[in-house]
Parts: sequence; C-alpha cells; structure tokens
Amino acid sequence: MTYFEYGAMIGTTKQDIIKTAEYYVNKRGHKDSIPAEDRIYEVPHLKLECWYPMHSEEHWMDLKILPDFTLTVNANALIDVVDGVSRLDEKAKRGELYKFQPTDRQTMLIPEKLVNALKEFDWKPYARRAGMMMGILANKMAGAPHMHSNSIEDTLLQAEKEKLKDE
Repeated sequence: MTYFEYGAMIGTTKQDIIKTAEYYVNKRGHKDSIPAEDRIYEVPHLKLECWYPMHSEEHWMDLKILPDFTLTVNANALIDVVDGVSRLDEKAKRGELYKFQPTDRQTMLIPEKLVNALKEFDWKPYARRAGMMMGILANKMAGAPHMHSNSIEDTLLQAEKEKLKDE
C-alpha cells in the first residue's frame, strides 16, 4: 500500500488529506489553506516516531504494525502511545482521517486502516520490554553497580540469564 503525507496528515489517498483539510477549514474555521495535490507526497513505507524529550537513544523500539507501517517508539512514551490508541474512535474522526495523539506533544491525522491496525496490535511484549528498559535506566541513574553495561541489549541479556538461573 502507498501512503500520502502532508505535514501531520497521512492518508491512503490524496483525497483523504484534501477532505480532512476541507473539514478543518469549513467545520472548524481554521485559516489554513487546502493543499494542492502536488504538495501531497507519496510515501511507500510509513515510519512514525513517538517520544518525549530527554529520551535515551538506547530505548528506541521499532514496532512493525503492518508490512508497510513501522511505529518507532521510545520506551518513555509507550504507555501514552497505547493510551492514545485507546482513544481512537468515531469522536477522533476529522474529515477522512482520525486525530491520533500518541503523546501530549504530538498530533497526527491517520487513516482508518492504521487506526484498525494499531487497535489490533499486541502491545504486551513491548510494554514488558519498555518497562525493563526504563527500570534499567532508573537503576543506572541510581548507581546500581550491576547496571553499568554499555548497551541496553547486554543488560537485557544479563537480566534474562539471571531469570533463567533463578528458575
């Protein structure tokens, strides 16, 4: 599938974006102009990033939501991203697209195809991983001696080994 992008609007057709812009101008009184079709760009593989400032570069996770859609989330924002997904319903519809706020600092308008995929996605393995990453960060900040690894992967591997040893 091909996506189309104009600013924070992502559609499966250029008309999705144009109709959503018309909605904002006509129904919400926005002063923005409606984009010309040549200002809407084709995107063969969509990759969106969700994060908060002060994030750790080691805490990025690529979530393959669909074969052509990757959501890259920093562990510090995962809970809010999942919460934003839970608010994707008919009240979030703006023209042809849905208002998605994965964090309180980000807003994007996405098509129904992505809404459905995000709602069906299994977030649990990533929630566990994000929790481990954030716990490791807290331990590093507190100066825990066993948490001075150079990479998050090494620390996660060590935690898994300790878990297996305890079983």
